[in-house]
Amino acid sequence: MNDYYKSLILPVKLENTNQKGNRAGTFGTTDRIFIESCFDYLVAGRKKMPVSDYAVLNGAFLDPLYSKKQMLRDARSTFCSIEIIKDQDQIYETPVTDQNCAISPCMHLSLNNELEIKISNNSDDSYYYIELGQFPDEIIYLPAYKDFERTAKKTGKYYIGRYIKDSQTFETNEEYVYNGQKYVMTKNHTNPANSDLFLAPRLLGNTSVKNNYYWVKVNPIKWRIRNWEDLPTHINPQGNGSAKYIDVQTAQAIISGIPFHVQETNIQLRDSHKLWINSTARAYLNSLNAHNVISPLGSEFNGDHGGDFTNGGFLEEIFDEKEIEIIKKETVKPSSNFAKNSFGVTVDNTPMSIKEQLKFYVDTGKSFML
Repeated sequence: MNDYYKSLILPVKLENTNQKGNRAGTFGTTDRIFIESCFDYLVAGRKKMPVSDYAVLNGAFLDPLYSKKQMLRDARSTFCSIEIIKDQDQIYETPVTDQNCAISPCMHLSLNNELEIKISNNSDDSYYYIELGQFPDEIIYLPAYKDFERTAKKTGKYYIGRYIKDSQTFETNEEYVYNGQKYVMTKNHTNPANSDLFLAPRLLGNTSVKNNYYWVKVNPIKWRIRNWEDLPTHINPQGNGSAKYIDVQTAQAIISGIPFHVQETNIQLRDSHKLWINSTARAYLNSLNAHNVISPLGSEFNGDHGGDFTNGGFLEEIFDEKEIEIIKKETVKPSSNFAKNSFGVTVDNTPMSIKEQLKFYVDTGKSFML
C-alpha cells in the first residue's frame, strides 16, 4: 500500500463475532476498510441506503430504489450464514455465499489530512461528505457510441466484479479512457425482479448496451461523514472536538457480486467461513490474501479458499499513483483564524445545529476546506 494512504486511512481495531454469533475478543481484526456490524447499524439508526448502477449490474437487490439486502460483518449461529439488513429496518440472515448483498464500505480518516468538504443538496437527506478515490458508478448514455468504442483506450487497470461459482473465479472489468473520462464495461447480472425497474429507464434512447454489457462511468467516491458534530473546530467550526478520526461511509452501496465467503460446502471449515477475519469480503476490501489469515479457531480453520487480492482488491482499485498525486496537490491547510471567521462562517457563543449549518451552506452555495 502506498505510504500516502497509509497515513490517510487509519487502521481500525474491530470487535467481531465468533462462529456462534457472539462477540469475542480473540476474533478481533485491524482493518483499514470494513463494513458495519449489526451493533453499529442498530445504534446509528441508519437511513435507507441508495445503490449505485454498478452494484445493481453486479446483482444487488433494489426495493424499489434502495438496497434490499446490505451485508453486515456478523456471523449467525445457524449453519454457514451471516447477518444482513433486509428491507432496511430488520436484521436477517443469509448464506455466506449470497452474491446479491450490497456493500457500503466504511473507514476512518486521519484528522491531519485536509480534503475538501462538500454538502449534498438532497433536501430529504442533507449531509457533509468527502470525495476520495474513484470507482465505477453510473450507466452512461453515448450519443457517439460507435466513435466511443473505436477510440476508447485501455488504461491497464481493472476492477474485480462478480464471483463466478462454476469457474471459482471473479469477473474482471477493464477500465478505458475516452476524452479524459474513465469507464468500465460491465456484464449485466441484474436480478430479474429488478430488471424492469432498473434497466427499462436506462434503455430509453441510445444507451450503451452491447451483448448484455454496459458502459459504466468511473466517478469520485462520496464518503459521508458520520461524526460531523464530534469533529474539532478547525474542521467543523461548531464541532465539540471529541473525535479522534473522521468516520466515513460511502454515501451509497457501491459493491455487489462479492460474497461474504466464496465457499460454504466444506463441513470442517463451515464455522470459519462465517468469520469476518477469514472472509472473502474482508480480503477484497483490504487487498489481502485470505489464505494467509490465521483463524482463531485453529490452524485447520485458516482462510482457505477465501481469495488472494494482494495484487488487486478495493484499496488498490480506488486509488492509483496519479490520483494520489492529485490528492496531495489539492490538499489545503486550514487558516489560523478558521474557527473565528472562515468562508462566511462566524462562530459565536451559540453554536449552530447541524441543520442550521447545512441550511447555511446550501442556501449560500458555499463549501469549505477540511
